[in-house]
Amino acid sequence: MVINISTPKRKLNTEARNALVLRMEGDIRKLLNRHRNELRSAGIGMEDAYQELVLCAIEAIDRCKASDETTVRAYVMNRLARKVESIARRPISTTIPFGSITRYGYEIGLGAAA
Repeated sequence: MVINISTPKRKLNTEARNALVLRMEGDIRKLLNRHRNELRSAGIGMEDAYQELVLCAIEAIDRCKASDETTVRAYVMNRLARKVESIARRPISTTIPFGSITRYGYEIGLGAAA
C-alpha cells in the first residue's frame, strides 16, 4: 500500500516567503519584547525564542491560503502570538539523562553515574 503525503500548495514561492519573513522581522522582535518578562521568568533565551518564531512564521506563511500580504501578515502574527504564549508556558526544568536543565543551569540528579 502506498500512502501519498503531499505538502500543502504554497501561494508564495520561496524567495517571496523569505522576503516577507525579513519584512516581518521588526514585528517579530516587537512581539518578543512584549513577552520579554514572561520568557525570562520561564528561562527561555530571547534568541532561542526568536528562532522558534521565525520558523513558525515560515510554516504559517506556507500554510496560509490567502494571497495578499496584509492578510498573510495578520494570519502569521496571530499564529506567532499563540506560539510565544506556548513558549512562555513551557515547564521551567527539562529532564535529560543524568540530571536536568533548570533556569539556573545543569543539575545532576541523585541517580547519575559518576
